[in-house]
Amino acid sequence: MPEPFPNTNDANHLNYNTSNPNISITNEYSTSTDDLLATLLSTSQQKLNSTSSSRKNSLPSQYNYQSINDPDNSNFLSIPVVSHDLRRSRSLTESIANSVKYVADKTVQQIRRRRFISSCCIGIFAVFLFNLIFLPRTSLDRDLRRLHGEFLTFDDCQRMLLTHLNFKSHVREYITDYEDELHMPGENHESTLDIFKNFKFKTGLDKYEVWINKPTDNWLKLFNDDSGEMIFKAGLKESELLNFLPYTANGTAKSEFVFANYGTVSDFKALADEHVDVKSKIIIAREGQIHTSLKIKNAEHAGASAVLLYHDPYDDGKFTESNGYKPYPDGPARSPFSISKQTVNFVVEQPGDPTTPGWSSTLFSRRIKPETVPKIPSISLSYADVSPILQHLLSGPDMGWKGDVDGYGYLPGPSTGFSLDFGNLVQYKIKPIYNIVNEITGVMRDEEVIVGANRDIIGGIGGANLGHHALMELARGFNELVKLGWKPLRTIKFISWDGSSYGQLGSTEFGEKFVKNRSKSSVQ
Repeated sequence: MPEPFPNTNDANHLNYNTSNPNISITNEYSTSTDDLLATLLSTSQQKLNSTSSSRKNSLPSQYNYQSINDPDNSNFLSIPVVSHDLRRSRSLTESIANSVKYVADKTVQQIRRRRFISSCCIGIFAVFLFNLIFLPRTSLDRDLRRLHGEFLTFDDCQRMLLTHLNFKSHVREYITDYEDELHMPGENHESTLDIFKNFKFKTGLDKYEVWINKPTDNWLKLFNDDSGEMIFKAGLKESELLNFLPYTANGTAKSEFVFANYGTVSDFKALADEHVDVKSKIIIAREGQIHTSLKIKNAEHAGASAVLLYHDPYDDGKFTESNGYKPYPDGPARSPFSISKQTVNFVVEQPGDPTTPGWSSTLFSRRIKPETVPKIPSISLSYADVSPILQHLLSGPDMGWKGDVDGYGYLPGPSTGFSLDFGNLVQYKIKPIYNIVNEITGVMRDEEVIVGANRDIIGGIGGANLGHHALMELARGFNELVKLGWKPLRTIKFISWDGSSYGQLGSTEFGEKFVKNRSKSSVQ
């Protein structure tokens, strides 16, 4: 068997030259490796001869070529032999690259794992924060109000509120206190303020400067035109106060008088259809069906010189003297000396201060000439004052009108041989009014629930004050809840309105001042 690898210097060192004379690579092989290689070459000698040249040309330059002697053809076969040093170098590079790739993959996995854990933590915190902020808006039972200091359930609050209000009522005490003083707009608000300051509320005053009137003198006299004799003079007083109507015109009138039922448009049309002349006459109309200011407005449009108003017992329904009931204070029927007082400012068109329509009324506010106040004088009479006058109204067509004024057939007139001399002197000026604002701060401060009631009245007790006593009692009940640690979901404001008897002055000016806040924060 021929020697597969020629020896040059050493049996274990082979020197082979490739087609490139500049490359010479030395390799070491063991004896067993040589035997195995020789066996393989002897069995595939022909195949190697046919492909050696093409393989030699296609192999890269980093391979060395070993020449193997072919005894039959005397040719040398060239096979590539990879250098051991080069293989070691490539293995080291690949190992480093694989290590770097492994470390990079592990690092990415760790980053992704930590990112996932961080995302979970952030998500849990976001859900918790969402519940903390938004859940009270959508749920009254399963919210997180405990974090805001709220530990009472709805049932607990309801039970304790009703218990405090029913166990001891303070309404009679409030009524007694109010009997001792007058409550004209802008006056005697200190006592109410002191009561609210005793509650655990945030209490303050909301002041406005409004244009209002006050009576200086008035009179109403019935004369016999033939003799010139004064037949009757009305008292025009309730308690110690002069009788007047808020925002009535300042003036006098002396003429015949006409009854116009309720003073509606249809009533004046019926008078016109019956050819009852109302121009330059003093109109007598009863309260009811429409607002008092509209009665004055209708009479003014019809050409009347003045308007007298009264409350007919017929409109009280069952509890009247004609039905056998005794008048107050001996019974439930209306007192014959009671007087209904409503503003004659055209509040149905524009409530509030008529000199500042659309903006709040302060000391330096821009003011205009009022266009929503009547131009003819008017006054409200008691049943006792109007009966002697109506009893002298004996002429006119039958209009089918009914009522309970004794001795009067409800004919429209005009009066024949009798006339009225009416004077209504009032003084207008700028005067401060005071709303009392009491606040219970809620969990959601951007929304408010406003509970209000009128505090002022223009004569005696009762009327608007009854609603105000209910407001104070309700505030007292909520004060007991606040003492126990209760906190409302939304901010609650208890507001005592001033100037309401003149045409909702306090509430209107409050709304005009905070119009932007009210549109955003008030619960509709």
